[in-house]
Amino acid sequence: MSEEKMLEMINATADVIFMAILRGRVSLEACKKDKEFIDALREELLSKNPNKLKVAQDSHQMIAIFEKYRNKK
Repeated sequence: MSEEKMLEMINATADVIFMAILRGRVSLEACKKDKEFIDALREELLSKNPNKLKVAQDSHQMIAIFEKYRNKK
């Protein structure tokens, strides 16, 4: 997977978390750990020497986070 696609997935996940907070479906404190995980992935990918393998391995957890907040009622 290209860096651009990975970054797109990370940003989409961050957006879903933001929208869940904005709509009052979840509190900022409740999603703090997930938000920090997504931010750390973004930092890793944008670093000078990104570990793409680590980012790719963590993508499964990122997808689970995306689904968790997308389906939050």
